[in-house]
Amino acid sequence: MFMSVKQVAELFNVSELTVYRWTKSGKIPSFNVGGIIRFEYDEIIEYLRKGDSNK
Repeated sequence: MFMSVKQVAELFNVSELTVYRWTKSGKIPSFNVGGIIRFEYDEIIEYLRKGDSNK
């Protein structure tokens, strides 16, 4: 299942702008489909489980 920027922002309880920043910096796993940023649900859940190890 793929997630949108809005869905990821809601999941993390942050703004969509924050998600765009995280994506640009490589902090969270994402991919681009025709100019639209998408997130793989399983990868996002795994990221949440592991926590932010990039601090």
